[in-house]
Amino acid sequence: MEDKLSTQEEQTAKDLQFLEALETFTPAKLRGIHKHFVLFGLVEDLEQRLGIKITPVEALQMLDRFYNLQHVKPDADDATSFQRETGEEFSLPPFGANSKQS
Repeated sequence: MEDKLSTQEEQTAKDLQFLEALETFTPAKLRGIHKHFVLFGLVEDLEQRLGIKITPVEALQMLDRFYNLQHVKPDADDATSFQRETGEEFSLPPFGANSKQS
């Protein structure tokens, strides 16, 4: 019984550390354009907090226990990060616009 209690206490401590990490690396940021960088930051933060090696898959599994990412809206800052100061959306020039003509 005592082993079960200590295991539950360890899991609770892990969960609390995870939720504290989510204050910085919010689930909304994990849905945005920079999600891979945010996930890397979350993994690094968790490794420092918990003192153990964590994979991105394990971090996402922990996240799934608390959130359904499919229902989390992406961070609004990500949507506007690639807009020019003129308010236009970013777009690449047409294909061949800078190619040399013979």
